[in-house]
Amino acid sequence: MQMGWRPIGSWSGHGNIQTEEFETHTGQFRIKWATTHEDSPGKGKFKLILHSSVSGRWVADAADVTGIASGVSFQAEEPRQFFLVVESTDCDWDVSVQEGEMGEVD
Repeated sequence: MQMGWRPIGSWSGHGNIQTEEFETHTGQFRIKWATTHEDSPGKGKFKLILHSSVSGRWVADAADVTGIASGVSFQAEEPRQFFLVVESTDCDWDVSVQEGEMGEVD
């Protein structure tokens, strides 16, 4: 058996947002993110915060960067609903969430 990744949701934009809720069934998921196209080079700021939809509480800071960057934040939580908060200035961003699932390898 091997871990595979199933898409749950993706978002992109410029500025601040709160995503709609997404649900994980295994509690194992990753958040992939990237910043691009800064308005002023070296001045773009991006913070990505994971919250529980059940309580609204903070769960984790998935990213907190300045400038053009990308990364992956792996999460292991109880299966439930979550949402993301993006705090961004002076850059475009892309975020996707994928749930980990165990399966057979052909």
